[in-house]
Amino acid sequence: MWTKYTYPHSMCHLSEEVREKAIEIANELIKKEEIREQLEKLQLQEDFIVETAIAKAEEWAKNNKLPTESSEPKADVSIIASQVQMGDSLTNVVWE
Repeated sequence: MWTKYTYPHSMCHLSEEVREKAIEIANELIKKEEIREQLEKLQLQEDFIVETAIAKAEEWAKNNKLPTESSEPKADVSIIASQVQMGDSLTNVVWE
Protein backbone atom coordinates (compact mmCIF):
# COMPACT_ATOMS: atom_id res chain seq x y z
CA MET A 1 0.00 0.00 0.00
CA TRP A 2 1.18 3.47 -0.79
CA THR A 3 1.00 6.60 1.37
CA LYS A 4 1.56 10.30 0.81
CA TYR A 5 5.15 9.68 1.88
CA THR A 6 5.82 6.48 -0.04
CA TYR A 7 4.42 6.29 -3.56
CA PRO A 8 5.61 5.36 -7.06
CA HIS A 9 8.11 7.68 -8.68
CA SER A 10 5.72 8.16 -11.59
CA MET A 11 3.42 10.14 -9.26
CA CYS A 12 6.10 12.71 -8.35
CA HIS A 13 4.94 15.24 -10.98
CA LEU A 14 1.37 15.36 -9.63
CA SER A 15 0.16 18.07 -7.27
CA GLU A 16 -0.17 16.88 -3.68
CA GLU A 17 -3.97 16.74 -3.87
CA VAL A 18 -4.00 14.83 -7.16
CA ARG A 19 -1.19 12.53 -5.97
CA GLU A 20 -3.13 11.67 -2.79
CA LYS A 21 -6.19 10.86 -4.91
CA ALA A 22 -4.06 8.74 -7.26
CA ILE A 23 -2.63 6.91 -4.24
CA GLU A 24 -6.14 6.33 -2.87
CA ILE A 25 -7.33 4.96 -6.22
CA ALA A 26 -4.24 2.78 -6.64
CA ASN A 27 -4.66 1.32 -3.15
CA GLU A 28 -8.33 0.54 -3.86
CA LEU A 29 -7.38 -1.15 -7.12
CA ILE A 30 -4.81 -3.25 -5.26
CA LYS A 31 -7.45 -4.30 -2.72
CA LYS A 32 -9.89 -5.24 -5.49
CA GLU A 33 -7.20 -7.22 -7.31
CA GLU A 34 -6.28 -9.02 -4.08
CA ILE A 35 -9.93 -9.87 -3.47
CA ARG A 36 -10.34 -11.10 -7.06
CA GLU A 37 -7.23 -13.27 -6.71
CA GLN A 38 -8.50 -14.67 -3.40
CA LEU A 39 -11.87 -15.51 -4.93
CA GLU A 40 -10.20 -17.22 -7.89
CA LYS A 41 -7.95 -19.15 -5.51
CA LEU A 42 -10.93 -20.22 -3.41
CA GLN A 43 -12.78 -21.39 -6.52
CA LEU A 44 -9.75 -23.39 -7.62
CA GLN A 45 -9.47 -24.88 -4.13
CA GLU A 46 -13.16 -25.75 -4.16
CA ASP A 47 -12.84 -27.35 -7.59
CA PHE A 48 -9.85 -29.38 -6.37
CA ILE A 49 -11.67 -30.46 -3.20
CA VAL A 50 -14.75 -31.55 -5.15
CA GLU A 51 -12.69 -33.46 -7.74
CA THR A 52 -10.65 -35.15 -5.00
CA ALA A 53 -13.77 -36.05 -3.03
CA ILE A 54 -15.40 -37.58 -6.11
CA ALA A 55 -12.29 -39.61 -6.94
CA LYS A 56 -11.96 -40.90 -3.37
CA ALA A 57 -15.68 -41.72 -3.15
CA GLU A 58 -15.49 -43.64 -6.44
CA GLU A 59 -12.46 -45.55 -5.15
CA TRP A 60 -14.34 -46.33 -1.93
CA ALA A 61 -17.35 -47.53 -3.94
CA LYS A 62 -15.19 -49.82 -6.07
CA ASN A 63 -13.49 -51.22 -2.96
CA ASN A 64 -16.95 -51.93 -1.51
CA LYS A 65 -18.27 -53.32 -4.80
CA LEU A 66 -20.84 -50.55 -5.13
CA PRO A 67 -21.92 -48.86 -8.37
CA THR A 68 -20.27 -45.51 -8.99
CA GLU A 69 -22.91 -44.17 -11.38
CA SER A 70 -26.43 -43.13 -10.43
CA SER A 71 -29.27 -45.24 -11.74
CA GLU A 72 -31.38 -42.08 -12.02
CA PRO A 73 -31.71 -40.44 -15.43
CA LYS A 74 -29.07 -37.82 -16.16
CA ALA A 75 -30.07 -34.16 -16.21
CA ASP A 76 -30.62 -32.59 -19.62
CA VAL A 77 -28.36 -29.52 -19.92
CA SER A 78 -30.83 -27.69 -22.19
CA ILE A 79 -33.57 -28.05 -19.57
CA ILE A 80 -31.20 -26.85 -16.87
CA ALA A 81 -30.24 -23.80 -18.92
CA SER A 82 -33.89 -22.84 -19.44
CA GLN A 83 -34.64 -23.34 -15.74
CA VAL A 84 -31.71 -21.13 -14.77
CA GLN A 85 -32.90 -18.41 -17.12
CA MET A 86 -36.41 -18.65 -15.70
CA GLY A 87 -35.12 -18.72 -12.12
CA ASP A 88 -36.59 -22.12 -11.21
CA SER A 89 -35.14 -24.03 -8.30
CA LEU A 90 -32.56 -26.63 -9.25
CA THR A 91 -32.25 -28.36 -5.88
CA ASN A 92 -33.15 -31.78 -7.29
CA VAL A 93 -31.05 -31.59 -10.45
CA VAL A 94 -28.22 -34.11 -10.70
CA TRP A 95 -25.06 -32.31 -11.87
CA GLU A 96 -22.22 -34.12 -13.59
